[in-house]
Amino acid sequence: HGRWMDDANFAPLPFTTLYQRSLYQSMRSLVSLVCDDLRRYRADLPEGVRADAQTLLDGELRLLERLRSITVGKIDAVRIRCHGDYHLAQVLDTGDELVIFDFEAESERPVLERRLKRAALEDVAAMLRSLHAATVVARQNSTTDGTRQVAAREQQACFWTRWVGAAFLRTYLTTVGQAPFVPPAQEQRTVLLDVLLIEKVMQQIDGDLREHPERLPTALHHLAQVLGG
Repeated sequence: HGRWMDDANFAPLPFTTLYQRSLYQSMRSLVSLVCDDLRRYRADLPEGVRADAQTLLDGELRLLERLRSITVGKIDAVRIRCHGDYHLAQVLDTGDELVIFDFEAESERPVLERRLKRAALEDVAAMLRSLHAATVVARQNSTTDGTRQVAAREQQACFWTRWVGAAFLRTYLTTVGQAPFVPPAQEQRTVLLDVLLIEKVMQQIDGDLREHPERLPTALHHLAQVLGG
């Protein structure tokens, strides 16, 4: 413990108002980039996706205001080296325990960026996004007939995502206890996790626009769920 704390590469760094403002500016740039691309390619999107995209565009200012909450008051926590690419595919069930692997962060990021100290809740937000994605895969692999069955599947998926996400978050907070990388105040935890989750979903929308447009409806739907509470 003492050895890695003395290593500058791993020693925690405190949140600062400057870091929080830079975090907001980064998110603001991401939102602007995504919205500009949606406006540019909106006419080429399928009709259903076009409506969801327009909902995001109409709420762009409200979304930015919600992200701005990260700059209101100093976050009482430290930043640490995180996993950086935490999702269900990085967790292996050996039968006796769960093993987390592949701590190389997202491969498309430069190495220097991967080594930056970040909010630990960034990994939590990434897992919550992954849990939502799991329900999408499950629905795609299931065979249903009729609108009523599809609607029932949607309700079941929403319930599962919220229940499992809440269980994961509750267990995480209980396990870390008073660790300095999690704000002790619930209000600060809520604000930080909220903006980080929005960022993760916006990154997914950005990637889908460029590489996997067929996945765009799912990402837009997830954003709508996040913004809805």
